[in-house]
Amino acid sequence: MVFHRLIVIKLFLIPLLLLTSSCTEEEVKIPSDVDITVAFFDAMYNKKDLDTLLLYSSSSFQEEIKKYKTVSNVARRMFNLSFDSVSVNTQKSGAKVIDQFNEEVTMTVLLTGKRNERIFKEVKRIQLIKKNKIWLVNNLIED
Repeated sequence: MVFHRLIVIKLFLIPLLLLTSSCTEEEVKIPSDVDITVAFFDAMYNKKDLDTLLLYSSSSFQEEIKKYKTVSNVARRMFNLSFDSVSVNTQKSGAKVIDQFNEEVTMTVLLTGKRNERIFKEVKRIQLIKKNKIWLVNNLIED
């Protein structure tokens, strides 16, 4: 009786394990420069999350951001913008024809946001660099 149970368990367990373990590897999508730019500004203005903001920043830019201590200070003092919420649109400038070989890119960012029930639009330019195939915000480009 015990022997029968073991056989039945093995007959059901082995196919179940085979079904759950896939032979093909799922492709991991590396975020693009546009994805990182949008996530950076979303972390600053919508999520108001300093740790996420630092995650999307290069080590040198992290040091600059940390000087301001809070996300609202970064937004207000470093970027000269305060929003209650914001939508982000981006455009690359100075990019090479083949994106996979870019190591640095400048993004023009249109921020449309609300502050005190009024809508404001602002354009900022940032520089991103690629470190180990990952894009990171490296600098705010002053106009």
